[in-house]
Order: sequence, then C-alpha cells, then structure tokens
Amino acid sequence: MKVNQTTGNVIIHKKTPEPLAIAGGSGGPSGTDGPGRPGGKGDSGWPIKTSTFIQSKIKIAIDAEPEIRTELVKNYKEQIKSGEYKIDPDEVASKMIYDSLEEDLA
Repeated sequence: MKVNQTTGNVIIHKKTPEPLAIAGGSGGPSGTDGPGRPGGKGDSGWPIKTSTFIQSKIKIAIDAEPEIRTELVKNYKEQIKSGEYKIDPDEVASKMIYDSLEEDLA
C-alpha cells in the first residue's frame, strides 16, 4: 500500500522524521543553535572553531611566509644573466592550454 493512499475510510499518512541532534553549536537548553548541543553554558565544553577563527589562523600562516622568495629570484636572475635559463616555448604553450582547459572543466 502506498503512503497517503486511501483504502475505504482509512487514510495512511506519511510520517515526518524527527530532527536529529547535531554536535557543535552554541547550544545548551537555551542556546541559539538549539538544545543540548556542545559549546554552550554548562555542557561538555567542546571547542567550537568558527569560520572567523579558521580564517584568522590561515591569515597568520600566509603572513608568516615571505612575499618574495629572494633566494629563488636570485637564482633565476643569475641563470638569465649567464644565459643558462632556457624557456621551451612549446612547453609554455602546452601548459597554458592545459591550464585553460582545466579551468573550463572545473
């Protein structure tokens, strides 16, 4: 018998599932994310990592890296001056086409 199908005078209603509790949030019984979720007052105290917190950690890691890798730049400058640095135009063109196709497919 199908859900919501009428059989004589009896109608079988489709049951709606109860929402499941999700770990995380600012919960507790009066929390803004709902009752009983970790992170609120008086609960287990699980740490909550917000997107702002994660973004700040990423920014700190990026800022710790040098903007210009001077040693690498120095090596390339020396190779160019001495004539040792050779560019294969076919390899550059292939890489450009590959990157372009990869962007289109993404």
